[in-house]
Amino acid sequence: MYLQIFCALGVMYGCSEEPGVIDDLLDSSGETSQESEGETDEERTGESGEDTSSLSEQVTVTVLVTCCDCSDGVYRFEFYENTGEDFACLNPQDIFYSDRVNVDPEAEECMTSHTMTFDRVDHTVFLFVYNDVEHSNVFNGTGEMHESFLVTNFALAEEEVYEVNVVLLASTCDPGGEDRDGDGIADGQDNCPDDANADQEDGDEDEVGDVCDNCESVDNSEQDDTDEDGVGDACEECDQDPDKTSPGLCGCGVPDTDSDADGVANCTDNCDVTPNSDQANIDGDAFGDVCDPDRDGDNLPNGNDNCPDVPNPNQADSDGDGLGDACDVVADRDGDGIADNLDNCPDNPNPGQQNADGDARGDACDQCPNDPNNDTDGDGVCVPQDQCPNDGNKTVPGVCGCGVPDTDSDADGVANCTDNCPNTANPTQTDLDRDGDGDVCDSDRDGDNVLNGNDNCPDVPNPNQADSD
Repeated sequence: MYLQIFCALGVMYGCSEEPGVIDDLLDSSGETSQESEGETDEERTGESGEDTSSLSEQVTVTVLVTCCDCSDGVYRFEFYENTGEDFACLNPQDIFYSDRVNVDPEAEECMTSHTMTFDRVDHTVFLFVYNDVEHSNVFNGTGEMHESFLVTNFALAEEEVYEVNVVLLASTCDPGGEDRDGDGIADGQDNCPDDANADQEDGDEDEVGDVCDNCESVDNSEQDDTDEDGVGDACEECDQDPDKTSPGLCGCGVPDTDSDADGVANCTDNCDVTPNSDQANIDGDAFGDVCDPDRDGDNLPNGNDNCPDVPNPNQADSDGDGLGDACDVVADRDGDGIADNLDNCPDNPNPGQQNADGDARGDACDQCPNDPNNDTDGDGVCVPQDQCPNDGNKTVPGVCGCGVPDTDSDADGVANCTDNCPNTANPTQTDLDRDGDGDVCDSDRDGDNVLNGNDNCPDVPNPNQADSD
């Protein structure tokens, strides 16, 4: 049997009528019957349930004492037998063996081995260690126990050889050591002097115990904690923010508060005091629909807007029912999903509402889809095919241009608008005096101011009419 025990309980034990401290720490054991004639199987076994009839009358206990920080000196080992049941405290008469061990902290690996042999007892025993050699045992003259250290308890009725490993620490084995947290480790050697941790666990090996290390998994022996939030700077991203250790949603210095409990932090919530987990925002401004006084962004408050969710600054309401045309549900004759009062072709399905010329008629029902004036002259030809949109008689300018007919009254192949004799055929358009009137209809062809009938030379200008012969 090998027991790994730490000398960790530096207490004063005293007798009282109340249940004893030892009872609180260790379970007491009842007596075991001596082997006798007619014993039952249970009576032939010890407290452990094992058969002890073949064990010798003596036991050997080897104590390996480790004490690197203790001062030189003799430490007393005392074994007490628990002879009663539910006892309140040990009695001096219960001691059945004591011995003194000279502990040398300078020994190799600070270890001292001491072997003791004594008669077996049938009950659970308690081993105490103390270094007050002026007293013969842990009790003073009044029966009160001196400062001592309960190391372990075990039943000597179970085995013949025991090995007990005792680690003495300066704080518990040296009367002068202080142990503020009462964990049996002197403050000077304790990696958490204000937090009990007898095991001295230090996962990151930074000489600060896990129970008091503000970065348990990161080596930070300095324990710097700028924001004093209990988490060391070495293992947090927000060392200037006492309320956060990581940026979270809003970043360091800004709390991830969600005032309306809608699952969206205030720093990104477009309605931070009104729940709106969907963050719907029709007009795309800084305010969500549930808290926006003008949801559709048409500069009309929701309460005064006849279409609060559809922008309609002109508030048109064709049927006067209080709902703006932009959001009024009316008939849809052509079934294209566009209400008739909003459909640019209410009798022709055109869900896309295409309108190339931008007039009031959609392409699907516009006779002239590219003519915003829709055949102004009514000639049945639309722009751009109609090059004379205001001349119902012409679609192209022709010889005379839009608005002027290309009539040829004398049928000489020259339109009246350019014919120098529109009522007298003269396809050659001869005009001797170039006065704009063709020769065939000019009363003074040569332009000498003498009418043809009186002119002795009607085709040659001779205003003096000289006739020498």
